[in-house]
Amino acid sequence: MEKVENGKVFTIEGNSNNMVRRRSYALTDGSILGYGRPAYDGDSKPAAIPFVDVPDDAWYHDAVCWAYEKGLTVGTDFTHFSPQKACSRAELVQMLYRLDAGNRAN
Repeated sequence: MEKVENGKVFTIEGNSNNMVRRRSYALTDGSILGYGRPAYDGDSKPAAIPFVDVPDDAWYHDAVCWAYEKGLTVGTDFTHFSPQKACSRAELVQMLYRLDAGNRAN
């Protein structure tokens, strides 16, 4: 995901018909089921998180830490992230809104 702007999510996709290209999706069309961000060289190691259900060796651990550090998610309660729970459209929109607000602040 590159950015959120004017009700659209903009992505750079590397698996679209064997080519890399930019695409956009309306937040209202229901086509976004989730998103991820890879680790990049120079990224700092994520800080500790309060979630007892996100083990240090889980494949999603660093992504959860990143989202928590950025204020995009606070989990399902004070000590649980619930990684097996499906993310609702409302939860996803809230995370995208927080990501966009954070990007505009920088």
